[in-house]
Amino acid sequence: MDLKRLPFLPINFFYFQFGKPVRWLFVFLFGTLLLAAALFYHAQAFPEFWSLEIQEVTQNESEQLPIHTIEKNYREIPLSFNVYRQWTSYLAGPLLPHALPVSLFILFQFLGWTMVLAVASLIRSRWAYLFYLLFALFIHFTDVVRIMYPADAFHLLEFVVIASYLGLAYSFQMNYIRWKLPLRWLTFLALSGLYVGLAYLQGGWLAFHKMSVDTYPYLLVVGLAFVVFVAKEPTNLVMVAANNRKFPRHRLKAMPILGLYLLLLLIELVPFLHYAGLAELPVTDLGISPAMLLVIAAVFTVFTSQNQFFAVKRILSSNTAFTFLLLSWALISLSFFFLPSSEGDAVFIYALNRFTAEIFFGVAVMHVFFIYTNFYELLKARINLYYLMAQGRRFGFIIVSLFGLIVLVFAEGHHNWRSFRLFFHSLAVQYADHDLLNAKRQDAIASYQVALEMSPTAAKANYNLASLLIGDPQAVNEALKAYERASQRSFAYARLNAANVLLVNQEREKALKVLQDGLDEGNAYLANNLGLLYRQLGQPDSAIQSFKLALRHNPDLSAVYSNLGLLYLEHEKTKEATDFLEAALSVKPPAPAAITNAIYLSLKTGKRLLSPAVSLSKEADFAQQYNYLIYLMADRQWEAAFPLAEQLSEDGTAFDAQIAAAYLLFRRDSVPQAMSKVAYLAQSSVAPLAEANFMLGAAFYERGIPEMARRYFRLAGEYGLPQGQLYAAKTAIDLGMADSAQEELTIIRVEHPPLWDEASRELAMLLKAYGQDAFAQVEWDLSALSTKERMRISLYADSLGQYVIAENNFREILQQDSSYILPYLEMGRIYNKYGDELAILNLQTGLAKDSASVPLRQELARAYLLQGQGEQAAILLKHLPQNAETLTLSARLALQKADSSQALDLLLKAHQQDPLRQETILLLFDLLRQQNNWDAANDLITRALQANTENPGLWYAYALSSKNWNLLEDAGFGAAKAIELTHDEKRKQQIAKEFEAELRLLANEPD
Repeated sequence: MDLKRLPFLPINFFYFQFGKPVRWLFVFLFGTLLLAAALFYHAQAFPEFWSLEIQEVTQNESEQLPIHTIEKNYREIPLSFNVYRQWTSYLAGPLLPHALPVSLFILFQFLGWTMVLAVASLIRSRWAYLFYLLFALFIHFTDVVRIMYPADAFHLLEFVVIASYLGLAYSFQMNYIRWKLPLRWLTFLALSGLYVGLAYLQGGWLAFHKMSVDTYPYLLVVGLAFVVFVAKEPTNLVMVAANNRKFPRHRLKAMPILGLYLLLLLIELVPFLHYAGLAELPVTDLGISPAMLLVIAAVFTVFTSQNQFFAVKRILSSNTAFTFLLLSWALISLSFFFLPSSEGDAVFIYALNRFTAEIFFGVAVMHVFFIYTNFYELLKARINLYYLMAQGRRFGFIIVSLFGLIVLVFAEGHHNWRSFRLFFHSLAVQYADHDLLNAKRQDAIASYQVALEMSPTAAKANYNLASLLIGDPQAVNEALKAYERASQRSFAYARLNAANVLLVNQEREKALKVLQDGLDEGNAYLANNLGLLYRQLGQPDSAIQSFKLALRHNPDLSAVYSNLGLLYLEHEKTKEATDFLEAALSVKPPAPAAITNAIYLSLKTGKRLLSPAVSLSKEADFAQQYNYLIYLMADRQWEAAFPLAEQLSEDGTAFDAQIAAAYLLFRRDSVPQAMSKVAYLAQSSVAPLAEANFMLGAAFYERGIPEMARRYFRLAGEYGLPQGQLYAAKTAIDLGMADSAQEELTIIRVEHPPLWDEASRELAMLLKAYGQDAFAQVEWDLSALSTKERMRISLYADSLGQYVIAENNFREILQQDSSYILPYLEMGRIYNKYGDELAILNLQTGLAKDSASVPLRQELARAYLLQGQGEQAAILLKHLPQNAETLTLSARLALQKADSSQALDLLLKAHQQDPLRQETILLLFDLLRQQNNWDAANDLITRALQANTENPGLWYAYALSSKNWNLLEDAGFGAAKAIELTHDEKRKQQIAKEFEAELRLLANEPD
């Protein structure tokens, strides 16, 4: 034989022999094999990626923040709502199979096994029956038939299912059906799709997991046999890369090839020594993994084992069958190795690496010896050996494999067959996982305990066992011990959960030590939780360092940026807080807590981090949605806020949302409904009643109804909010109840020292309004009062009937600042209240300084009306904004002209714009009464009283309406309420005289 004329055999020579459909099928299956190989190696390197869920646990903290300030009567009242901030910690779930890897496993398995069956139908030899048997065993062990038909008689159906496959395969084999390989494979695949689909409909993806568990022992044998078969492929690959060239000048010399083999043997020796326990070597640090060699061998075996085809040519009559059998076997094996690895089973990963290292090293040593004893002289002559390596001279491949098995026996016997015990451990874990997925807690505990008998320190078994035990208060200590055993394997998530358990038990120091001891494991979640614990212990610097360490380990954790931002904001470092929260939002998708905290920072500091048009995901939690609601309210987006408030307040326990919804109802003039929501809160002992009542008080004050504001401010004070008592006292002064206000302010100073200054300042203003300047100066330095506070002194004086003091005080303000126009407005209102014609001159003077002032022009129009100058009033009103006050004034003008129809239209429009405006309500009531439209009048006053139960004018109107309908007791009740709420003694007597009979009837007194 002329060796120099041997045919060149390219590594992919078989591919060019395929027809076009078979080529496409090869490309598809080889691509699938590459995917399976990549998934397997990724699962080896990052097993928790596929099986471990890290949950973000948010702890809500709330704070009252003002969303805007109500400015009325020269007083500022903050309208505040609870706003949430969220600290995020982490909790790890159990290591469990998830749907994606299990589904991929089933898909790859059926792709591989149906191809095995399709290829077997091409074989004209009794060897085909071996492949039929292997496939039948796969169908049997998957238990797919029992899942489809979970009755006792499933065995008969299983026989039918297997017969359907084998009958079809036999028809192909005997050429009863003359289809090419792609159509045969697609037929088997379609049949499998039918059966697997029925199983999925019956049991869901858990049925897939049961199939994986049931086939575990069978596929383990198949997979380990595959490891033995491909162990020679790294050496084959070296030969192909160094020697398989068409021209001799491109082939390496013998010595470089020998050097490459020695390097390969060294690469395989290091893991072998480590896993066999013969030497402790830093395998991980060296980056050497048997799984890497296994993946390379599995992928290239389709090409590099083509030289073995000639050894089996008598059995497999075509290279097509051989190629696709190699592809299928590699796909079946790698997809099986992928599944336990993706389930976080570190013991299986270790056992497989150990088994692979032992087999690969033993086979490599013998294979190199085989090549050099047979072909050394040919290598020196640079002969292409890829073809010749199939023609063994002194001993064949079987001897190479046997030597590998001998090395395996030596290594395993040295450690009492440790790898196989670990594989049995993994099988027990598989059953435990399935019990856990099916909520069979006790069965899962028993299976994990069986697994731990074979490997007591296994991380996954201990960790999952602890996760099951933690639900039993009596087994907490046992769970902590299991977490500790799992931690011995540098499993950071066991530390994470153990620390969480200790914190729940208020054992902070132990939790701190657990977290600190695990920092060198490089786990970002541990560092984050440690930062939170440092914060609780009052060590902000250490907390910041821990959070930043977490970000070094994982810079994509939005929630950790959020925690850092909150911590800086807590210590009033707004710039740093803003930077970190912006970083939290820049991570896509941002953590829910990041959005919650960004809104919190915006409301607290005024720095807008989110667009007002931001939309929340459907998965947004309550705190995030609620903060966004307050954000919309602060941005005056009332229409967008209202539906969100209604949605959140549907939960009867969402008290903060109830308060916000009540305020939005108030803004929509649905005042009775707003009051009803607050009343509903009173039914719960944990409801924030003080904040709810203060909010209603502020809302009523904003709408110019001080009597109702006082009522709700007082309730807020009674429920424990001192500011409620303070504002109740202030509104008492507005209502002319000076004595009550003075008493309340004195009590506030004694009972609530933090409010001493504010109460003293209010007392000083009240005394000044009485004209008691000396006493006022004792309470507070009057020269330190602002202009607004001095304006309030005049209003206080007017409410107390101190007309001259009010006038003089206004003049003093103007002397200090002659450009100030508000004194002219307020004096004009006072003059109008008394019908004094000086109102016109006063208001005109103010308009000379600010001709565009709408309040001045409205008040001047009122003055003209009061002084009978209707034409002048009409000119002014014509050019004013048509708000409720202008419309009401226009109605008064129409009444002066005896045009009651126009007046009615104008008053109805004014009432529609502002249903709470008392002047409009009473004027409209009188007009309806004069027109004898008592139905409308009664309806008007009834609705008005639903929103305002503290106004004497409304109760007087109610008494009149009831008297007209001859409801004398109701009339007496209305009159009694009007008398009770009226502060003017003369007016009280007038009402009492007018309703004397009705009051007697109410009191059951004889005429």
